[in-house]
Amino acid sequence: GVYPEPHADLVLSRAHREVKVARIDTDGYKVGDRVDRDVHKFRLCFKSNISALNSEGGVWLHQNVVEPSARIYDGVINGDPLAIKITLMTEGVYVDRETKLRLAEHGGIREGNNNAVDIYFRGMIINAPCDVDFNSFAPYSIRINKEGTAELYYYDSYIDVIGLYPLDPLSGKRTRSGRYYADIAYLSTDRLRVHMTNKCIYKKLGRSCRFCNINTEDTGNVIPMEDIIEVVEDYLANAPELKHFLVGGQSAEEHAEKSRVVDIIKAIRERTDKNIYVMSLPFSLATVDEMRDAGMTELACNMEVYDNALAREYMPGKGNIDRAYYLKVLSHASKMYDRHSGVVRSALILGLEPHASFIEGVKAMLAIDVQPIISVFRPLPCTDLESLMMPPVDYIYDTFVEAETLCRRANLSLGPACINCQNNTLSLPDEIAKTYVKD
Repeated sequence: GVYPEPHADLVLSRAHREVKVARIDTDGYKVGDRVDRDVHKFRLCFKSNISALNSEGGVWLHQNVVEPSARIYDGVINGDPLAIKITLMTEGVYVDRETKLRLAEHGGIREGNNNAVDIYFRGMIINAPCDVDFNSFAPYSIRINKEGTAELYYYDSYIDVIGLYPLDPLSGKRTRSGRYYADIAYLSTDRLRVHMTNKCIYKKLGRSCRFCNINTEDTGNVIPMEDIIEVVEDYLANAPELKHFLVGGQSAEEHAEKSRVVDIIKAIRERTDKNIYVMSLPFSLATVDEMRDAGMTELACNMEVYDNALAREYMPGKGNIDRAYYLKVLSHASKMYDRHSGVVRSALILGLEPHASFIEGVKAMLAIDVQPIISVFRPLPCTDLESLMMPPVDYIYDTFVEAETLCRRANLSLGPACINCQNNTLSLPDEIAKTYVKD
C-alpha cells in the first residue's frame, strides 16, 4: 500500500547539519515538492559508509538514511509498542540546541548508556541514541511545549508526552578522599551501578572487545572500600529513586578481583535489603557460591556472541572463554537459585553473528533455565566496528517475536524483567511482550 515518504524531506532539511555529509545536490528538488513515489529527488555524498556487509554476506543500510517500511511506519503512528521501542533504540532521537537549552532549565538530561538518553513513557523506558552517526536524520525529535513538558514526535506526528531522567545531583560530588562519585558508581534509571573495577584486563593485554568504546587506564590504584561505602551510603540516603544495585564494570581478573567483588556485595548487603545484581565474567563455581552467600540476588554472565569462532574474532580476549564454560557456570547458578525464573541471565548481541547461531544461543540458555537478554548491536564511535551497521528494524522486530515465543514456551521471557532495566535491551514489560507471542 501507498504510505507517506517523510524521510527524504527530513534528510534534506537536516543534511546541512550532518557532519558526515560532504555535498548536497538537490537537482532542483525542494522540501515539500509533490513528486511521484520512489523517484529520484536529490543526491547526498557522504564522508563515510552508509552500508556494510553483515555476518551472512548480505548488505545492511544505515537505518537513518532509508525510508521506514510500511509496517514500521504504520506501527509507530498507530502506537505499536515494539515498533516504537525498536525505532527509538536504533534510529535514536534528535534534540536540537534550543530544546537542550529548554531542558537545561528543567533539570537537564541524565546521559544514558552509549551516547544516549533514557526516555520513559507508556510504561516503557527506552535508551535512545542522541550523539552517534547520522543522528541528525533520526525520525524522532523531542519538543518542549509551552508548559515546559517534553513531548515525543515521529517526523511531524505527535506521539505522546514523555519523561526524561534529570541530571543526577550526586554524580559530581567527591568522596572525603577526593575521588569523584562518578568514578565509583553511577545512577542509571533506578539502579546504582557500582564498579567492581575501573580497568579491563583485556584492554591491558591489547585484546579488548572490538565493539567497546570504554576508555580505561590501569593506574594500579584500587579505589578503597571506604570510598565505595561512602558513595553507597550517600545514594541510599539521598536518592529516593534507587531501587536496586548492579555490581559490574569492566572485565576483571578473577584471582585479583574475587575477594573485592565479594566485599562490595557484603558492604551493600550490610546496609540494605535491596536486590544486588552482579554482572561479571564467568568466575569459578566456588566464586559464584561465595557471591551468593555474600548477598547476591541476581547474576549475569554475558556471552554476547554465541558462535565460538566469531566470539574470538569480535572479542580477542574475552572471546577465548569457551561458550560451553559460560553455560556450565550459568547452569550452576541457575540450580543454585532453584531455577527461579529470571534470576540468572546472559546477553547476546543481535547483529554480529548469523541468525541461526544467534537463535541457537537463545535455545541453549533456555535449556538450562537461564533468561536470555538481547542487546541490539549499535556501532559506537572510535571502535574497530564503527563502520558496521545496526540490524534493520524489520529484522529486529521479527527476531523479538521469534525469541519471545521460544522463551514463553520455556516459561521464561526475554530479560530483564525489571522495566527500568529494559531501557537498552530488546525486551518489553510482561503484559505487553506476551501479546507478540505466536501460538
